Amino acid sequence: MDYDNKTSSLILQNRYLIALLSTKKLAFSAYLVRDILIVERSQILALPFYDAACLGIYHYQNEIVPLVSVEKILGTTENKVLRSTLTAVRLNKSAEHLAGVAIVVDRMERSLAAEELSQEHQFQLSDIPQQIWQPQR
Repeated sequence: MDYDNKTSSLILQNRYLIALLSTKKLAFSAYLVRDILIVERSQILALPFYDAACLGIYHYQNEIVPLVSVEKILGTTENKVLRSTLTAVRLNKSAEHLAGVAIVVDRMERSLAAEELSQEHQFQLSDIPQQIWQPQR
């Protein structure tokens, strides 16, 4: 790894993208984020025999992207009006077993330095339980 890659990697590790989930804020390390997707609900293929947190899959740039609802996992779901588009944070290869997975959020708010974080829940790879990838009966 050359100097520029090390520097940009350190900068990304110290930056967080803040997303809103109902009334909560979720902080994603910029080091884990590949991109932000805007997904039309009609383009999601539902997977009915999987955990409710697995909203389905989405075809994006010749890849299949699993969509996961962290709200259902964290238990923060409220009765919301279903929107025609969803915002999702897609994770990169640094996210290990969650590489390529997109986490659905209500909206993106801003970017912060690590020292500016306060009340935000920091997203951890362990927030997504392994059992959501197993078919349910």
